[in-house]
Amino acid sequence: MALLHKRLVVGGLTGLIGVAGGYYVQDKFHFQAYAKEKTKEKACKKNDASCVKEIEQAYKTLQDPKCNSLLKKHLTQSVVDQLKNKKTKLGATLMDVIRSGVHNLDAGVGVYAPDSESYKVFAALFDPIIQEYHGFGPNDKQPDVDLGEGRTKELTPLDPEGKYIYSLRACS
Repeated sequence: MALLHKRLVVGGLTGLIGVAGGYYVQDKFHFQAYAKEKTKEKACKKNDASCVKEIEQAYKTLQDPKCNSLLKKHLTQSVVDQLKNKKTKLGATLMDVIRSGVHNLDAGVGVYAPDSESYKVFAALFDPIIQEYHGFGPNDKQPDVDLGEGRTKELTPLDPEGKYIYSLRACS
């Protein structure tokens, strides 16, 4: 039993090292592109003038006819002028919000919130996009949650014959 246990430990460690090695080999090829992107991000945060210039260039890039994102629709020149000098407490800029949409002109939405404060600081951009995409505006109220007893009877069985679902675990 001790011999079997040692083999499992050695085999487990070998497998773990193999997975980590595979991850390293795959990831090292992506590292240079990632490092270049991070350098750009830091440059934008260090020098406000270069950041504003990068945002204005990004706005021009979004005018490409191939771009049909919600970002392009809602990022008007007046919104750019309103938000281009703003930063969150963690240093997120408008460029951080729109970077993905600028690099991926085929994106449907094209924005990401780098931190939670971004939704307030860049509300002039986020609010209309969220309103259009989710149909839920900043003045709308979430409905009350009603998951009380007896409501489970309203749910129809997902796999009534038990062919596909063996177990289910719900976490909150």
